[in-house]
Amino acid sequence: MTIARCVFAMLLLAVSSQAGVVDVSSAESAILSGGYTISFQLFTNSYSAAAHQYEVSASPDLFQFALATAPVNPGQQFAVTLRSAGTSKSVALGDLLDLSPGYLSSAGFQGAISTLQGQFHLDSESQELFRDGTVWLDLTNLGADITLGLPPLLLSWLYEASRF
Repeated sequence: MTIARCVFAMLLLAVSSQAGVVDVSSAESAILSGGYTISFQLFTNSYSAAAHQYEVSASPDLFQFALATAPVNPGQQFAVTLRSAGTSKSVALGDLLDLSPGYLSSAGFQGAISTLQGQFHLDSESQELFRDGTVWLDLTNLGADITLGLPPLLLSWLYEASRF
């Protein structure tokens, strides 16, 4: 089974607001208001190249993700969608996801965190999302305002470390 595994620890690239898109990749934290969406741009070309090198399918049938942030109150729910760059194709995760307590130990951070984890099982139609070179993972906050991030790390630091 081909597995595309992306581990996102604070991969906060852009927060959509009523005024448009705000780039938060060089910040330590970002406030995500209730009803707003945070999006992660995923470049799939490196995954495709690696798949070719290892002689596996360039179209993954499983896409897993994890978001790590400073601890927040439990019960914060998110709706999750995976979409193509042109938004012509998208697939929504069937269940709402809750932030859960966790622990992270890395070179730049060690301590308690909250995590949001999920996975998409991709059929042949939804695998087409990965053919354009860019996929967007959208997390929509269905609860109260929340601050996401793990200061002193910049939000872009872990993005660079966790590309396909």
